[in-house]
Amino acid sequence: SNALQRLTPEEKADIKATFDQFDNDGNGSISREEAMLHAEARTDKNKAAIEAQYMAFLEEHPDEQDKAEETRDTHLQNLKEAEHSLITMFENADMDGDGQLSINEFALAEAWWMKSTMNPSKLALF
Repeated sequence: SNALQRLTPEEKADIKATFDQFDNDGNGSISREEAMLHAEARTDKNKAAIEAQYMAFLEEHPDEQDKAEETRDTHLQNLKEAEHSLITMFENADMDGDGQLSINEFALAEAWWMKSTMNPSKLALF
């Protein structure tokens, strides 16, 4: 639907590539568990990116630690909430309850993720 139409061709290709990583047997669906593992792994990677930016900022601005900690904590909280929302979307996307997500179901959740969260690997957060 709407979220998918707003994606760039590059973003669509990224989603397809991610999906294909999990679709081991090439049957066009992945397990909900695999989708959730993907979400958790990405959250861990993003947490590390936020922490790295935080440390780099502190090295340059040691006198702004309080503000930086607050900024970091806000980003970590947003990330946690986004991951929780994504997992809920994966649960809800499994329309027929078979524990599998089609490429379209997965893509909708991923499109929402791409558009709604700050991706620390692309943004300067501090």
